[in-house]
Amino acid sequence: MDGNFRRQHFINLIEGTYTNKAQAQSDPTGHAWVWIQWIKLDENKIQSRQWYHHDGDVYRERNFIVDTEGDNVILRNHSLDWKPVGCDLLWRSFGTGYKTDGECKFGDIEIFYKGMLTQHQYRLWDQGFRNGKRIIGDVNSEFIFDRQIKQR
Repeated sequence: MDGNFRRQHFINLIEGTYTNKAQAQSDPTGHAWVWIQWIKLDENKIQSRQWYHHDGDVYRERNFIVDTEGDNVILRNHSLDWKPVGCDLLWRSFGTGYKTDGECKFGDIEIFYKGMLTQHQYRLWDQGFRNGKRIIGDVNSEFIFDRQIKQR
């Protein structure tokens, strides 16, 4: 698979709306009900939006440039005004999907993450630490988001 084909494959796979409704309803004290939407902006740019079901207000938005390196896809993390913010994500191909794991710095926060993307699910686990104290993320388990609507 060449770089352009892999980039388009990744964008087509991630593009859409996901929710962890099933997980949140089965464990309401452990997981908030969250939505994530991945939007294709052009041939190599995507945007993510994240919100809680109970209020519908977007609390996290990011832009990404989708790049490739060999068989891997790299999401180059940017603010909404396209300023690089670091903490780029390397996604490795597996089967028909992708996996990621690693660590990075986002400002003064040290982030540890892992994720998986398939045709039907987007899974994510992350934690962020400032001065050794966890300030974001879940300690118990990953968030399991099921695809709801394929955007076109």
